[in-house]
Amino acid sequence: MKALIFSIVFILTLPTVSFGQTSASVTDDVYTKKELKKIIIYGNRTCHYCVDTKTYLTKKRISFVFYDLDIHSEKIEEMYVKLRKSGISTSNFQIPVVDKGGKIITNNYKTFDEFLSKLTTDDEK
Repeated sequence: MKALIFSIVFILTLPTVSFGQTSASVTDDVYTKKELKKIIIYGNRTCHYCVDTKTYLTKKRISFVFYDLDIHSEKIEEMYVKLRKSGISTSNFQIPVVDKGGKIITNNYKTFDEFLSKLTTDDEK
């Protein structure tokens, strides 16, 4: 049974594995840019700001990954590392913490709507 599960996982992940082949193409650039736009939300299910953030992104049809820090405690250190690298104090921040393609956004704006707008604005313009 373990061998069967391992085989299925291996087959499913095989297309994403690189064997040292590199090629520069427009599709690779587009794929990379899409990956950089990935949104990760660190929070918990009882935080109303976290729930509202997830609802907002869902209504805007923006995909995201949500890590409930009460369940995924291993993600706490990951979040702290990202906060430190961004120069954000780890002693005074609020959840949700959002990683938008490498840019860390915390709810430290005057209004929550301003925070939400930062999640949907295109920083490249």
